Amino acid sequence: MTVTEYDTKFTQLSRYVEGLVKNEEERAKRFVRGLKQEIRSKLILFRLQVYVDVVETTLEVEMDMQGKHENRANDENTPKRP
Repeated sequence: MTVTEYDTKFTQLSRYVEGLVKNEEERAKRFVRGLKQEIRSKLILFRLQVYVDVVETTLEVEMDMQGKHENRANDENTPKRP
């Protein structure tokens, strides 16, 4: 699931559990806890407390990770010179 898909689903479901997501900081923390481990580990360092900031930063991390994967794939497909 992409971060955008996760954000959409998280927002839909959080409407039903308002008691669990009492304030902005708790909402941000719960969002981070639900992320893939490889993204969460990079995001935790930022200690963001505003939900919108968390989502924007997560999207940036995801794009960066995709760029690195694309670069690696291109490097693997490039013929090596002897």
